[in-house]
Amino acid sequence: MTTSGIFTPKGIAVLALLLILLIGYAFTVKKSSVDARLDDIQKSKGMMRYLAALGQETAKVLPDSMVTPNRAKTGALTAKIKRAGTPFGIGPLEFNVLRIGCILAGFLFGVIAWVACKDYIEWIPSWVIIAAFGLLGWWYPSHWLTKLGDRREHAFRKELPEALDLLVISTSVSNSMQMSIPKITPLLKDGIVKDEFQLVSKDLAAGRSLTDALNSMSDRSPSPDIEAFVNAVIQAQSTGTDISDTLRRRSKTSRQEYIALLDTKIASLESKIMMMLTPTMVMALTLVAIAPSLTTIFGSLGGM
Repeated sequence: MTTSGIFTPKGIAVLALLLILLIGYAFTVKKSSVDARLDDIQKSKGMMRYLAALGQETAKVLPDSMVTPNRAKTGALTAKIKRAGTPFGIGPLEFNVLRIGCILAGFLFGVIAWVACKDYIEWIPSWVIIAAFGLLGWWYPSHWLTKLGDRREHAFRKELPEALDLLVISTSVSNSMQMSIPKITPLLKDGIVKDEFQLVSKDLAAGRSLTDALNSMSDRSPSPDIEAFVNAVIQAQSTGTDISDTLRRRSKTSRQEYIALLDTKIASLESKIMMMLTPTMVMALTLVAIAPSLTTIFGSLGGM
């Protein structure tokens, strides 16, 4: 098939069929091929296990230089996934498979877009459009993780002060942290902090120590506020400091940090609004400036 032949209806149908077969393979791969070959697969759940298996099968036909993991990059990706809350139980292997799938889907959509619009954008080479969609497919999964992480961190900063206030009240009446966390969790508003405190309560009910349960929460939710809260509680436990005073100070600090974050966002709104309005303002001012000249020109043409 020639290069021009790829953009025919038959060529597009072949590309679409290959993508469908790839997705179908991910759903039908035998469970035996999923088991016990990588730790990442053991930690995966549901569809993510099949995506991990698909990644392994694909790696068999690729050069070693392409599939040998880079520890630094894998560690950074793992931290990014944790910050996003490990959506769908995804791991680094599954994420890389999803990214490859998004790139292929981007190329396919690029071909479709070029075929649909080639009569109107003949001045743009076909490979530019296809490459642009492929680049978008490569970029979007990472952007999606970043946005999820930012949203979770904002939610932690917003919801944590209220939880700390309730813990201060509970621990002030001689309740220990082990008893206070399960006690105040039902009183929290639905959100990320309540979900994490529920998991901590389950860990405590299963017999885990408070330190282990809090460290697990910090590992699941690498947020600066959560890490500061966990460190403050563990330090108070080890030194015998009054836990209520520690939580009170942490609550005050968390609330001040959240207010500072809101002030920063509010301060940046003016520049963002101006960036959005400037193009339309320039066009409007240009029309106002040239309107008299246009009136004169059209009047002259009409008198001819």
